[in-house]
Amino acid sequence: MKTANVGEIQRNFAKVLQRIKAGEEVLVMKHGKVVGKFTSVGPQTRINWPDFMADAITVTGKPLSEMILEDREERF
Repeated sequence: MKTANVGEIQRNFAKVLQRIKAGEEVLVMKHGKVVGKFTSVGPQTRINWPDFMADAITVTGKPLSEMILEDREERF
């Protein structure tokens, strides 16, 4: 893993970007301390989400709000 200070990154951003694209991680240093890390995000892939609506069940009966109101009435 390469380290580079902020000034070096500003002067040579194109070279730093090439290294990142090649898969190298670059730690950003400021006053001798790590303040960030540049890394490649990798290839973007499409996420195959499940069809939640197709798997949903139909709920029957009283609405929950009505059940809560009835419960409150019973307690008072």
